[in-house]
Amino acid sequence: MPNKLDFDVVFKEFGRLGETGNVAVLSAIIVALLLYLLVVIFGRRADKRDKAKVRKRQRFLLFR
Repeated sequence: MPNKLDFDVVFKEFGRLGETGNVAVLSAIIVALLLYLLVVIFGRRADKRDKAKVRKRQRFLLFR
């Protein structure tokens, strides 16, 4: 059985990030998540463009 999270303790520890030295760890996690989000957004846009190209090509081949 997994351990339960005590969010009171979590939020209290966020208040002392400077004292514990975990700012670098938190920053690295946030940067990694933002980079992942950017890759997902650009990948999704590329997929939509590719799908539109395929549709155009299929219509062209269908009505030839």
